[in-house]
Amino acid sequence: MSRGLPVQSKYYTNPWFEIDESTNNKELVEALSVGDEVRLTVDAARYGDETERIGQQVVVECTTINPSYAVLGHLPDEIIDAVDEDRFDSLQCTVLAIDGQPIGDEGDGADADETAARPSTGEGSDGVSGASDEDDIHPRSIEEIHSRVESGHTPTDREMTTLRRAIGGTWETRTLAIECLLQVAAMSPSRARDLYPDAIEATLVTRESRVISRALLHELITYRAGGVSTQVIESDLQDILDPLIEMIEEIAEETPGEDDRVPTDGATAVEVAHRLTERQSPLSGAESRLMVDALAETVTNLVVTRARDVGRDPLEALNELRSRQSDEDPLTAQITAEGVVDGQPTDDKSAQSYTRSLYDGIAATRLALLVEREPADLLRAEAVITERIGE
Repeated sequence: MSRGLPVQSKYYTNPWFEIDESTNNKELVEALSVGDEVRLTVDAARYGDETERIGQQVVVECTTINPSYAVLGHLPDEIIDAVDEDRFDSLQCTVLAIDGQPIGDEGDGADADETAARPSTGEGSDGVSGASDEDDIHPRSIEEIHSRVESGHTPTDREMTTLRRAIGGTWETRTLAIECLLQVAAMSPSRARDLYPDAIEATLVTRESRVISRALLHELITYRAGGVSTQVIESDLQDILDPLIEMIEEIAEETPGEDDRVPTDGATAVEVAHRLTERQSPLSGAESRLMVDALAETVTNLVVTRARDVGRDPLEALNELRSRQSDEDPLTAQITAEGVVDGQPTDDKSAQSYTRSLYDGIAATRLALLVEREPADLLRAEAVITERIGE
């Protein structure tokens, strides 16, 4: 039997809320771990001296834990709708259980058995409001894990699962989670081995990213077999990301029409490959120059894929598209749905979206490289990835 532990949130960012270690909150913060399911009653919302009763029981997840605060979420829509964010001061809550274990003073009250008091949240049959949705992971929880990893901490199983789930979330959260997994794989390949196939599958959400990943991995296996070290390849891939992003931004600025758009259907891909190979290399050294060539060849595969999709001979279409591109007059053609390389590009997408596909493809390849490392193991990884992504 448990009356629960009264706590009060200090900050509220829809759909999460944060509690610091003041008063009874300290006991709760000390008891929580990232990933814990917290059953509580949201008793009321405070607006300065005013209090509006809510009286809704929910199950939320601890997404961030810190010595001085914790972040809980995702709050169900009925509570979000009941709170006036413009006037909001704090939430008054009563925590009933953490992972099914009652918390708070003993005494007369409702039966603390989890099955007898399971709340209704309107978010699924398991009663957990958004606890399984990747996009409900608070960015701060990933920032906390990332910070600990940077200081040499080896993530727990629960933290590794949180990172994997975060890859399916917002761009900010997923990018940080991917970079964190890459750091873990660099420090301890065995720690990421069980998780990385799922992480790669979750990362490669667009066809373009899947084409990039498969083509780049194939190129890198050749380099590893030729004696280029994993460390050199990984360092070069990190160093080339910023110049690559800058190229996409330049192309967006040079593209006629709406700002922040780049042409598709081969036009941008062949221009990126051209700028990588024909301009001064963003990397120095013979081995690094090989990496630039490998990336240019990888991006070219987007053109090859487009040509095949519309029934054109890939090499013929690629050569024809290249002949239409020049430093003086770039982005003058794309491969149309009829298979014709002609005309001013008409189909486009946001530069940000295009950049994300390139980033995701490169990141997934880096993860496989850092975990497997040896050419024979990478060949097996290539087969597994191919089976999973279906490309």
